[in-house]
Amino acid sequence: MLAHFDEALPAELIAEMVGMKGAIKALYSLVDKGMAEEVGPGFRLKDWVRGVVRLRHVNPTYYIKVGDTYLKSEDAELFIKALRYYVRAGDERKCLAALKHRLL
Repeated sequence: MLAHFDEALPAELIAEMVGMKGAIKALYSLVDKGMAEEVGPGFRLKDWVRGVVRLRHVNPTYYIKVGDTYLKSEDAELFIKALRYYVRAGDERKCLAALKHRLL
């Protein structure tokens, strides 16, 4: 799942999306093995791992969940990221709702 995201995601969001106990411990294990890196408050897979894993299809609900999390913030940069993830998920209704919410 992490392979489909370009930027580092917060550990709590990753744990919520994966839905498994010990997800944060597993992230640190990936860091120890050189497969992931800790970037600020988040984690991302190394480029070589992402290249191999990206060949698999990602469930659009992951993109929507990350978009929803970013949309809760009032930060303009995170709003743009949320829109990108809604587009990746192919969810036009989420895109329009986000734009309406931001503009109104």
